[in-house]
Amino acid sequence: GNSDWYTSAVTATLISTDSCSGVKEIAYNLDGNPIVIPGSRASLTISTDGVHGISYSATDNSGNSERTKTVEIKEDKTAPVITASANPSVNANGWNNTDVTVAFTCSDATSGIATCTSPVTVTTEGSGQSVCGSAVDNAGNSATACLTLNIDKTAPVLDVTVNPGLLWPP
Repeated sequence: GNSDWYTSAVTATLISTDSCSGVKEIAYNLDGNPIVIPGSRASLTISTDGVHGISYSATDNSGNSERTKTVEIKEDKTAPVITASANPSVNANGWNNTDVTVAFTCSDATSGIATCTSPVTVTTEGSGQSVCGSAVDNAGNSATACLTLNIDKTAPVLDVTVNPGLLWPP
C-alpha cells in the first residue's frame, strides 16, 4: 500500500543464527501477547487492520540473548467510507428546479483519508445525471459513491385555444 501501510495480511518471518552453540529459541511479542518458539525460525501472520507492534529477540543454547528489537506493522485492508448528498434535496417527484450541489463525506477508521472529492455543483438540466466522487485512504484503498440527479429549471408553457375561434356578436 501507500505510506508504509499494508493492504493485505502480513506474514513476518523471524530467522536467527548462532554459529557456536546454535539458537535455542525465538521470543516475540505481538500486540502484548508474548510467544516463545523453540528453534531458529518463527512465523507470524497479522490479518487484522490496525497498527501492530512486534518486539523480538533470540536466545542461543549457551544462554546468550540478543537485545530486543521492535518493528511496527501498519495494516489497512478496508476501503474507506464515502457518502454523497445533494443540496437542495429533491422534491416529492424526485426532481430539482435549481442548481444542485453534491457534497461527499469521507471517513476511514484505520489509516485515515488521503483524498476526498470536493463538492460538485450541477447546473445542467436533464434526467438521470450521475455525479460520482471517490475516497482514497492513506493506505491506498479506495471507494466510490454516485448520486443520480434530475434537474428541470424551465417552467412549462401553456397555450390556450378557444373553440369556436370566433365569438359573434361581440
